[in-house]
Amino acid sequence: MSVTFWIPSAARRTVPCEYCEQGWCGTKYGCTGFREESTAPEVNFSNRNACLVLRAMGLPTDDDLCGSLSPNEADKLTEATFPPAYGGTHKRIDRLREVLRYSRDTQQEVVWG
Repeated sequence: MSVTFWIPSAARRTVPCEYCEQGWCGTKYGCTGFREESTAPEVNFSNRNACLVLRAMGLPTDDDLCGSLSPNEADKLTEATFPPAYGGTHKRIDRLREVLRYSRDTQQEVVWG
């Protein structure tokens, strides 16, 4: 399982379906050859890493690992101190900071789940 942090109200754009481009789907499966994609950054963590990140930000780690932050709350967390990263997690933490800054700058809520 995993947890994604994203901005649900961000503008969307139409992009080519990468699965159609690779020959994996198509109109016989109901695909139009295009899909909608957010213009905002998003980041995904394993459940374990999401718990560590949420704890580092002082946020609850309920069983469902779902929640939201207002833009003002996100602003306060852009400079949160995270535990030492391992593997590729440090790149994801940098990406999470992008999500939080985007929330602050556009005044849109961040959600995770």
